[in-house]
Amino acid sequence: MNNSLQTKGFTLLQLLVGIIIVNVIGSFVYGRWFAKSPSLKTQEPSNQVVQPAATNTSKKQHTQTIGAIQLSKDQRQEEAASEEVYVPDGVKVTVKRSRTIARTVNIQWEALGGMDVSVGIKDIVDTSVRGEIKRIKGENFQESETIEYKVELNGEKSNRYKLIWIDTWRKGSVELREESTEAESKIYFLPFEIREKTELHVNEIHLN
Repeated sequence: MNNSLQTKGFTLLQLLVGIIIVNVIGSFVYGRWFAKSPSLKTQEPSNQVVQPAATNTSKKQHTQTIGAIQLSKDQRQEEAASEEVYVPDGVKVTVKRSRTIARTVNIQWEALGGMDVSVGIKDIVDTSVRGEIKRIKGENFQESETIEYKVELNGEKSNRYKLIWIDTWRKGSVELREESTEAESKIYFLPFEIREKTELHVNEIHLN
């Protein structure tokens, strides 16, 4: 009887120890599997701020300003209009002629090459040049002017005369500065000319 109980007791003790060992091993294996499984991990809140993709919104900007305006002594003349007048032999006639001119400003923008110039800066340059010339010439310098001539044609000298209107253009230059956000400042000297005056020239025509 005692031997039977001892045998049973020993068997029960072994069974209990076996169960404990199985539980310990199972817990250890389960813990390792849980640690390796990403789907069962508890996600910690992230403090990282997601930055938006950088967008280059900066544009190349140019600023154009006007500097000094200089009026040169250099001039050029061109024939603007002409006509022929017949005078009888031995007769003297007096003719009147008039012409209205505008103080046109011709700015040589092509001298800037491929530089992009806005319409606004072109208007400013034109106005500034006119203003500076008026300051130099005085208050009598007008945007337009009508010139009148009275000339005598003598038939004793020639029967034919040629009346020629000659315009005089004064040359000058204007300083144009360009400042860029991506390059060093540049200075250009922009040539221009303005119709300064007109004169009536009288030439005798002699037939050979």
